[in-house]
Amino acid sequence: MALRNLIEQTVGFVRGERSAKSVVRLDIPAELTVPADAQRLQQVFVNLIRNAMEGLGPQGRIDISARIVHVREPPPGTALGEGCETRGDMVEIRVADNGPGIAADILPRIFDPFFTTKD
Repeated sequence: MALRNLIEQTVGFVRGERSAKSVVRLDIPAELTVPADAQRLQQVFVNLIRNAMEGLGPQGRIDISARIVHVREPPPGTALGEGCETRGDMVEIRVADNGPGIAADILPRIFDPFFTTKD
């Protein structure tokens, strides 16, 4: 599956939810492909982009990049799913924004099931 095409399509899905002044910038080679379930990966990107947009102001920017990296040793604490390689060529995907970040008092709870800051 072509990663850039998938993310461009995903950005199109959430385009109406973001400020007209917000920008999503992609730095993903057109030829980069990943062997993944397109629907599941797209759901991940929908969630990441929506979460980023919620914290951005009208001049918000989301940068999504991807590249192939060669991994000789997995980082300490790496827990990949069964059947996933931990060495060799892998795709590294980065999602960053220029929002304020997560408040220090909330950060320890972000992986708690059903945790939310919304009413």
